[in-house]
Amino acid sequence: MPTALALTYTQEGFVIAADGRERDERKVLTDAAQKIFPILEQGRILAYALCGRVGFDAENGTVVDLREKVPHIVNVLRRSQHGALSSYAADLSRHLYSALREATETEESNFPTEEAFGDGYVIFHLLLAGYYLGRPDWCFARFCHKNQHLIEPVLRADYLPQKRGPIYGPSGIKQRLFESADPMLTPYRVRGFQDSAQPNLSDGIEAMKNYVRACCDPEIAKLDPEMCAGVGGHLHLATITPNDGFEWVIPPKTEL
Repeated sequence: MPTALALTYTQEGFVIAADGRERDERKVLTDAAQKIFPILEQGRILAYALCGRVGFDAENGTVVDLREKVPHIVNVLRRSQHGALSSYAADLSRHLYSALREATETEESNFPTEEAFGDGYVIFHLLLAGYYLGRPDWCFARFCHKNQHLIEPVLRADYLPQKRGPIYGPSGIKQRLFESADPMLTPYRVRGFQDSAQPNLSDGIEAMKNYVRACCDPEIAKLDPEMCAGVGGHLHLATITPNDGFEWVIPPKTEL
């Protein structure tokens, strides 16, 4: 499932934005997909997203969507004791890996091979960010296969800088927007975000919003037509701050 998703950490908290397009290999299924979700519990004020292939054909002809599994896993982990986000993310990833194995064990493997990682390929990413026991943190997991055989998820808990975090989506547009002075991307560049080592929340909102918008721009999409074909629809964006928790700045739509 190609997507454009951008995450950053600012002086005041986190910003996460995503497009709303979802498609299979042949056609657009919806332009109102929700790709960002909250976890709101005692000590856990988080946002999470799954990026990549998350739907699998079951033996009875239905489609198993792993996004529907996560709320059940979160509920199972509600009373679990974890001293840090990395430990919680590892536990969540183990449960999600079990759900992935169960969803795919009765069908012939048909995992994607577009994104290489080590000697295998990425099926999807899990992103978690927010405040865990009052501390800002983020953590990421890759779910991969090698020769169409599932391998254990790879967890990454990076040091939290005062700057842009992961960008999942058209990488050429990301590079031109954030890492160069390409004039084609000038209308989408937020100078307060680009120039500051510690950008504020409002600049973070505009910068993450503009990355998604740039990927949806028909002219800019020509820089990466294959990836951008799967990007579009309703942009949704949330902030996670210590004072206000998880808040929608632009909420998702249920339908268009």
